[in-house]
Amino acid sequence: MLGNFATQDRFINKDMVAGFEAAMKEAGRAFTSYWYDANHGFANPTGGSYDEADTKLAWERTLAFLKANV
Repeated sequence: MLGNFATQDRFINKDMVAGFEAAMKEAGRAFTSYWYDANHGFANPTGGSYDEADTKLAWERTLAFLKANV
């Protein structure tokens, strides 16, 4: 599983993701996470938090993840 997260997101934080990551590890499942210095919705081009550079990087990482795992 892959997660792309924003450090400025008020809805999810590193502690929450760490808990999920620990649960995935305990279940024997792989989990990769990336953090971007952005806000919630950074990949939404119609929103006020859109960050083109972080969106591009997240998309490249997502495609690489899919290529390696699907």
